[in-house]
Amino acid sequence: MLANILVLDEASGEAPPNVEHGQDTIMLENTTGSACDVEALLRRIKGLDKIRALYIQGSSQLEDVQLARALPGLVGLYVHGWKIRSLQGLDGFGGHWITVHTGKGGRRQKRSLAELKQAPFLSGLQVCWPQPEDNAAIGELRRLKKLELYGCRDFDPAVLASTPIESLRLPLASLTRLENLRELSSLNHLAVFDCRKLERIEGEDSSLRELLVQGCHQLGWDSISSFPALRRAYLVGLKQGIDVVRLFSSQ
Repeated sequence: MLANILVLDEASGEAPPNVEHGQDTIMLENTTGSACDVEALLRRIKGLDKIRALYIQGSSQLEDVQLARALPGLVGLYVHGWKIRSLQGLDGFGGHWITVHTGKGGRRQKRSLAELKQAPFLSGLQVCWPQPEDNAAIGELRRLKKLELYGCRDFDPAVLASTPIESLRLPLASLTRLENLRELSSLNHLAVFDCRKLERIEGEDSSLRELLVQGCHQLGWDSISSFPALRRAYLVGLKQGIDVVRLFSSQ
């Protein structure tokens, strides 16, 4: 285990260690599946103001993220708990990055991403297996610049028209068409990986400057519409085995 990580077992009956010099990350796990009071556990630890990242592991028994309030210096929150139902507890979170990966078909409630509005400085977000209701909630994030939607089934870039998205990544998306990219006026980087059903990307009038596509076997170069601002294209594993790397003039 890396020296900068403090591993805490929710189920341990032992006195928790304090944050040592150089440690800036807490990894929260539960080795027995026993319920516990994690907030009370954290209150017994000295040096929490040094913590910048919190990983809630899949084995955690937490159902929300209320304990984030006990970590005033938190910059990144990585939520992998299989029992997470809501994101309540983000009020006061001053960090810039959140990952929500609670499992495909997990217990996370519909519209739970609406709590993200409580994080006023959030600029980066990764959501794995997003729900259709998540799109509108993400569209309310006025400072969001980096977004990754892993395994999305229903996504229209137009819902993000009010966000300053600069980078969009779509691994394993179950989409046949990716349209309305022109609605993302700040978008300059798009990465699409292993989207086996994707047949077309449309970006007329888009600000996109860099396009990365890999493992999208139904997609051909001719099915990618003109991107007037495009400066770099890296395309691997397209229809009929096409591989393309193109660098465009900066003019």
